[in-house]
Amino acid sequence: MYKRQVQLTASTGAVIDSSIVTGAGTQGILLRRTGNAYVRNNLVYTSAEWAITLDNTDSPLPAPVTANVVAFNTVHANGMGIRMLNASGEVRDNQLTEQRDLALYLAGPDLLAHHNNFSANGRDRDTESAYSGTIRVWASIGANPRYVKPAGLDGVLGGAGWRDDDFQQVV
Repeated sequence: MYKRQVQLTASTGAVIDSSIVTGAGTQGILLRRTGNAYVRNNLVYTSAEWAITLDNTDSPLPAPVTANVVAFNTVHANGMGIRMLNASGEVRDNQLTEQRDLALYLAGPDLLAHHNNFSANGRDRDTESAYSGTIRVWASIGANPRYVKPAGLDGVLGGAGWRDDDFQQVV
């Protein structure tokens, strides 16, 4: 299912699965104050800012939202990739390729990031030092995923010509 943007606020147990999000003016997938979310198997590309954000910030800072999973997503050519703000859970098995700046930002307690592939990003990952004692990152991969033809036959990545964009991997 093609979407320009997916937003969800104040929910529990949401599943965002198998969406194509391209050309968002700000953030591709944005979950605010949402816990126990499963964001999986989505293709998010050419968003101006963050591709996927779980944001639980407010003033005063509330308790973190917990038990979130961001997995098996392809995040390509956005301003930035995946961001966890005052949210805990697992970020795993994602393709994070060609973000203009930061591919993964972890700023929450009890975060686990593993088996994510980073390729050709401005910067691969960063963490908020206040939470560094509870953030665990391991088994990161740094391989070019060799997409078939991301910009498709029309040579345009995302936008109106998104249907011919091909993110399958060359085997």
